[in-house]
Amino acid sequence: MACLLGVVLAVVVCGFATMAGLDRAVRPHLVRKSRDMESRAFVALSGAMVAYRTAGSERPKPQVVYCAMAKHSWLQPKGDISNPYFADPAMRGCGEVKSN
Repeated sequence: MACLLGVVLAVVVCGFATMAGLDRAVRPHLVRKSRDMESRAFVALSGAMVAYRTAGSERPKPQVVYCAMAKHSWLQPKGDISNPYFADPAMRGCGEVKSN
């Protein structure tokens, strides 16, 4: 996990200026091993992507959504909230748009 976080931070801070650069740097570290590992990797990647969105100039920007129950944010296109942190269909809409 520390390796993945280090790669993601290096990508964001050191300036892979494109999404393709970020994808190439992170993809090898996203090996599916368990739901818990996937979740932790998604949290790290989402945090880096929110930072990238804030610093980047691409348009349109996806919205930042935050789930108070999971205590994590993610990016998604504008529209209905689709919470990636809960498998229960009743929780899919849980979240608050923090930035459009």
